[in-house]
Amino acid sequence: GGKLHVYWTDPSNFDPHAAAGTSKLYITWPTSLKIVQFDPADIDARGQSRGETQSRGNALQGKPPGSYQVSVLRTVERDEISFSGTSAVRNEEDVDDVFLGAVPFGEEFFAALVVRKLAFRLVLLSEKKKEARIASVTIPVTDVEDAGLVCIPGGDPFLVVWNRCDENSAAIARKETLIYARTLSAPERVQWMMSQGRYSDALAVAQAAPRGALRAADLSLETVGESYLKHLHQIGDHSSLAEIMKTVIDNTTPPFHALSSKSEAERGENKRKRWKQWVEVFRKSKKVHLIAEKIPLSNPKFETEFYGEVLIDLVRSSPEVMGKILKVWPSDIYSVSTVTRETEKAMAEAADGAKSQGMQENLLFLYALGGRRDETLNFLLKERSPKVFDYVEDNQLYEAVRSESSIRQLYETDQSRASTLLSRAELSQLPPEAVVPIFEQIGERRWLHSYLHTMFRKDRNAIVPYHKILLPLYCEFGPSSGLISFLKTSVSYSLDQALAELEKAKDSGKGSFAKERVFVLSRIGDWNAALKVLLHEMHDIPGAIDFAKKNNDPELWDRLIEFSKSDVETLTALLECGTGFVDPISLVEIITPEMEIPDLRDHIHRILVDAALERSLREGTARALDQDARSMVLELEAEMRGPLRQKPSI
Repeated sequence: GGKLHVYWTDPSNFDPHAAAGTSKLYITWPTSLKIVQFDPADIDARGQSRGETQSRGNALQGKPPGSYQVSVLRTVERDEISFSGTSAVRNEEDVDDVFLGAVPFGEEFFAALVVRKLAFRLVLLSEKKKEARIASVTIPVTDVEDAGLVCIPGGDPFLVVWNRCDENSAAIARKETLIYARTLSAPERVQWMMSQGRYSDALAVAQAAPRGALRAADLSLETVGESYLKHLHQIGDHSSLAEIMKTVIDNTTPPFHALSSKSEAERGENKRKRWKQWVEVFRKSKKVHLIAEKIPLSNPKFETEFYGEVLIDLVRSSPEVMGKILKVWPSDIYSVSTVTRETEKAMAEAADGAKSQGMQENLLFLYALGGRRDETLNFLLKERSPKVFDYVEDNQLYEAVRSESSIRQLYETDQSRASTLLSRAELSQLPPEAVVPIFEQIGERRWLHSYLHTMFRKDRNAIVPYHKILLPLYCEFGPSSGLISFLKTSVSYSLDQALAELEKAKDSGKGSFAKERVFVLSRIGDWNAALKVLLHEMHDIPGAIDFAKKNNDPELWDRLIEFSKSDVETLTALLECGTGFVDPISLVEIITPEMEIPDLRDHIHRILVDAALERSLREGTARALDQDARSMVLELEAEMRGPLRQKPSI
């Protein structure tokens, strides 16, 4: 069966002078329970709402004093509560769970007493959140006659009461057994949470608890914080340990109320000791890279040796983290020279493949901090680092690379960037007269060509004495665009030498250099040879025709007509050229039935039209000249027949 159980909470029940406040009614049926909340409407004599119910004022206006706003906080059905360990399949003999009562427990929870057969269970639930039970405990008893809940004023703690029958007595004697339950105190909650591994929650509770309560339970914020840190270390969660380290140490290091400089100094010393202890733990665990960025630079501030040891540990284990720290930490809190030596030692011991980019960057940064430009430059050159070019240019170290070994290392790193770097130097710092002999000593003609080519593009007048050297280098290494530009703009080379170098390069299989040879041959005046290259080597018919137009030499046109007898493409191009440059009759006479000339009809028609136009122009011009001649003859005849006129004397 079961029965109805009602429990009412009202502040006025415990204090007759207390103002009316929120009340709760806990109604329990065998199959369910409900929590109903009563909020006072707080209506004054004028019927206006006040206080927290201002937003509900319009709805409550006109209600008499003593009215309440009623709402259901929580409803729990019997199916939501079940005994742990019971089978999901129920037998016919099984008895459903029955609610016996419910009372408040703390500020946000309530406790319900549930019975099934002869077993009782206390269940702790939230008043507002519909979720699974928070906690529960089973109370095994026998020969139960009745049971219920009684709440001590204030709602916490509460009592469980049941009646047990005495089988040894002839008459049934009623006995009462009381079970006392209450919420845990702050120290008890801290200890229980730590036993459950909930150290973060335990620390939060300990911080909110009175210091005296913790001391009475032989607890302190420092011990709770240390337990939290040790727990993370034991489970190997060093990342989380590093994240919370500063917060935990700052919040759990006594004395907490520094009322004097002495107590503040004591607190700083305690924090320093704890930091050193835990940093040493990270170092022994080979996890110093996780804590390094969290180490404070002040409050507390450590000795120079301490910061240096951390950096030295990172030299090999985590160069990336070390690089971040070097950019943040002031250089005066550690010994730059000591850390630099350790980094150099690590670089020397590491194999070439093991030298990380981060380690190299760290060493360069340390060199910069120490003002050691020469060491930085030598290191970049030795490591063939692309950063050497920006470093030389930014620091104007052009004269520092004015040596055979430096130039060799620059060009072995990047030939193009090396030539650009040398060309940007002032002539007073790196004159070509000093650089070219170094290249000649090295013996790398390709590097010399790259340097002179870059210098020529920047300022060709700066290397006039080396134009004769640059010409064969262009023929040997190119590019062709650079060579033709050099031939067109430079006047410091011999045409015969240029033609000889081009022929030599052609014979050695380094290229045809046809375009360049045409240019040189035309400069020399050997137009027929230039036209031959255009026709036979380049097969550039439009180029050959343009060449003939440009030079306007009848012999060139005759050679083109002769070449067109065996080349239909050339004949077609000449037909399209028009009658102004070549005799169309001579072209038509070349055409044979076997030749396939595209648009021949149109070409012939255009030739005829051009010929008719030319004939018309000639005839019109002849008529105009004839008329002018007749007019002038008549004027002359009239002048001769007239009287002689004496020229006046001056």
